[in-house]
Amino acid sequence: MKLVWKDADWAYLKAGEDGLALLSPSYKQAGPHFGFVFDDRVEVDRAFEKLKAEGVHITELHEHRDGTASFYGRDSEGNWFEYLYEPAPVASAV
Repeated sequence: MKLVWKDADWAYLKAGEDGLALLSPSYKQAGPHFGFVFDDRVEVDRAFEKLKAEGVHITELHEHRDGTASFYGRDSEGNWFEYLYEPAPVASAV
């Protein structure tokens, strides 16, 4: 896996389309959770508004320093989930 992002209390690794976030015990945003990654920001914004309107427990939509954005929520059984906008990589000119 390739290290994509590292911070004081978490790191994000990727292999192809699969990602793995490693969270330290001091990470306070959410506990263990499932993440769903989107490369279309509009999809994440729509999902946020829909879940909020339906009364699902969700956090605010957070803009990250690396250009991503996400929010967390809990399903009806108490499981945490994350919706993450991760822009598609831009092909470099060769």
